[in-house]
Amino acid sequence: LEGTVRKDERVKGGAELEVSELRVLSKSEKPLPIDIAEKTETNFEHRFDHRVLDLRRERQQAIFRIEGTLCKAYREFLSSEGFIEVRTPKIIATGTEGGASLFPVVYFDKEAFLAQSPQFYKQMLVGAGFERVFEIAPVYRAEEHDTPFHLNEYISLDLEMGFIESELD
Repeated sequence: LEGTVRKDERVKGGAELEVSELRVLSKSEKPLPIDIAEKTETNFEHRFDHRVLDLRRERQQAIFRIEGTLCKAYREFLSSEGFIEVRTPKIIATGTEGGASLFPVVYFDKEAFLAQSPQFYKQMLVGAGFERVFEIAPVYRAEEHDTPFHLNEYISLDLEMGFIESELD
C-alpha cells in the first residue's frame, strides 16, 4: 500500500492510511482456517488447532491484557504492603496437598510431579522468618472435570502472612 497517513482519533492507533496505490505481492491459496475478524463463530477445538491465528482476535488478546493488569496490580499492592515475591518449586518429589491428584513427570530418570500449590513452600518461608510472601505462578491439578469451568493448569495469586492481628491485616 502507498498513500497518505491522516490523523483520525476514531480509529485504533489514532491514524489511518488514505490509499493511493495497491499492489498484490502474493495471493493466498485458500482462506484462513479461522475467522480472525470474529464475524463468524469458530468452535473451541478448531480455534486451539490454529491458536496462533486465534490469538490475533481482539477478544483473545483482551484476556492476556486483563490477566497482565491483574497480576501487576496484585504485585504492586502486595509489594507496597511489605510482601516479598518468591518463586517456589514446580517440579516436586511428592505431593504437598492431600487428596488432590498429581501430574507425574519423568525428571532425570526419576518420577516427580507438577506442583499443586505453593502453600507448603510459602509456609516454610514464613517459618524461616519471611513474614509476608506472595507468588504469581502456575499450579497444576490432575483431576477430571465434568464442566469446562475447571482448569487443570492456571495462574495462582497466592500469599502467606506470619502474624495477623485483625481482619484489617
